[in-house]
Amino acid sequence: MLLSASTIFVSGSDDTTLKLWNLETGECLKTFIGHKNDIYYIQETRNGEIASLDINGMLKFWNIETATCMLSLSSETNDNWSCFRILRSGKLVTGSQSGKIEIWSNEQIIFDYDENIYKTKKCCNIL
Repeated sequence: MLLSASTIFVSGSDDTTLKLWNLETGECLKTFIGHKNDIYYIQETRNGEIASLDINGMLKFWNIETATCMLSLSSETNDNWSCFRILRSGKLVTGSQSGKIEIWSNEQIIFDYDENIYKTKKCCNIL
């Protein structure tokens, strides 16, 4: 994924890492470690952070400067997320393997300090 208005590229792979690359030099600038499974999808947030989804439905939000995970989210059921999109409003849309689509607010309501996992308030189910 090419970051907006830059020569920086973000890649995700089956070694469970994300990498930040300089496209002009080919140099790997940073490695993001924290997923336990293959990276499936990557998106830049409106704040310039990176969001990544692995094949088991774990969604992580990364600080691009420090290469640290700031937030981890996963489905509250065994119906793993298979895709996501962050809207301009900041709301998160997730799609699950069963075909269910949900919209989540960015209001955090529970934080688990041991697991570094946030729960968010669900706005509605679409399907």
